[in-house]
Amino acid sequence: MIEKFPINLGSELPKGKIHQLIGGSDQHAMTSCMKGKSFLLFHDPKTGKKYGYDTWEGQNADGSFSYTGQGVVGDQKMTRSNLGLMKAFEKGHPIHFFKRPEIGKLRDKKNPYTYAGEVILGSPPFRTESALDSEKNLRKVFVFNLLPVGMNLLQENPDSKIDIETSVWTAPSTQPSFNVQPQKTPLFIEYDEFKLQNRFLSFINSIGEIAQQKTIKISNQKGYLRPDFYLEKSKIVIEAKTNSTREYVRLAIGQVLDYQNLLLIEDEHVVPGILLPQLPADDLVDLCSRLGITIITENSDGGFTFKHPKV
Repeated sequence: MIEKFPINLGSELPKGKIHQLIGGSDQHAMTSCMKGKSFLLFHDPKTGKKYGYDTWEGQNADGSFSYTGQGVVGDQKMTRSNLGLMKAFEKGHPIHFFKRPEIGKLRDKKNPYTYAGEVILGSPPFRTESALDSEKNLRKVFVFNLLPVGMNLLQENPDSKIDIETSVWTAPSTQPSFNVQPQKTPLFIEYDEFKLQNRFLSFINSIGEIAQQKTIKISNQKGYLRPDFYLEKSKIVIEAKTNSTREYVRLAIGQVLDYQNLLLIEDEHVVPGILLPQLPADDLVDLCSRLGITIITENSDGGFTFKHPKV
């Protein structure tokens, strides 16, 4: 039987008290607890700043949270707490997130941590970035991709001020990439979606349409949101997926409607569209039509067909 986590959402406790209740090392911001059946993450922007953690760490525009791994000097390694976090996620153990007030807010060393709730690792679970270490030398760090689970206080007082930048569409790399994993065999990532995007761009250019990139930034949030395409002449914002199964289409629908809603701030005539290798199931085609979404699919001759919503 899984032991119930004894701390309620929103509770404010000193770090020492937290460890008294559930165990874990009080010397680290990443540690297992509850006899190895749960994992803890502590976020303190003020303390992390001197180790370069603030370069990437924080709330992202898409609702995820970037969390810098363990290691204050030199390149971080997939060992100790970094490996522990990965193993906890792979085993399905709960990962509990605690945070302290952001820099600039009223705080001192006695400020408690607030329990913000459970998180999981997204896809990919982490990426590697460059940041300064405690000796001001540039090094590689792990930036874990945290996603909230259920009721969660990961994001506080979100600011909805939107800024949109327009630029020429840049083709993503179609070369396969490798990502560092705790296992000895690296994870091989296929870039089929990027290949589909590049084929679509060739078609778009051939019919005289202009592909743009829209970069959507939300104030007080790190990162940005970026639709796969924005067609300037037809004013279609497009989300591409490499598969036409229900899981992918449902995800694409949610994403493209969100993009449409954000871009309507800039232009009142934005049309949502999803780019797929082939038409999905008939009921999903009907759903897209009712939602005003254009479905774009690839033809066997290298062209693409636009299936617009029924009027």
